[in-house]
Amino acid sequence: MPPRPRGSGGPGGGAGGTLAMRPQAGAVQPQPQEGSGPPPPAEEQKQEVLYNPTNWKNNFQVVYYLRIYATVVAGVVAGVLGVTGWQGFAVYLVSQLLVVPLIVAKAEGNTAKFFPSWDKVVLEHVFSSTALMSYVLCWMLAFNLGHVY
Repeated sequence: MPPRPRGSGGPGGGAGGTLAMRPQAGAVQPQPQEGSGPPPPAEEQKQEVLYNPTNWKNNFQVVYYLRIYATVVAGVVAGVLGVTGWQGFAVYLVSQLLVVPLIVAKAEGNTAKFFPSWDKVVLEHVFSSTALMSYVLCWMLAFNLGHVY
């Protein structure tokens, strides 16, 4: 198995890291059983997809760092603009929705090649405590520096 690509920017490749592909699907040669006859033609052979958990872990770390960076930027923007109340949390949700096209672009439009399912791309780490608390911290800090003092 070839080594997984690593990017710059910390463990797991960071936000600037590269997504690691799962190996391509390969034909599985079924084991003939006694008296079962010849093996089926190549068109009828099943494809087995190999999953590499190490690559998936790296890919989810890239998504995590990208979401955290977007959270910090959204928190500062919401604070500078003076957004308060529930509108501030709406800014957080919009920022997380805007990250999805960036993830798809990072995966070169083929998320099935890098992630186990589409819902993992959209929902992974959106409501994590780290992302929410980072947003609230940056939002309140920027708001207080710009509007209170």
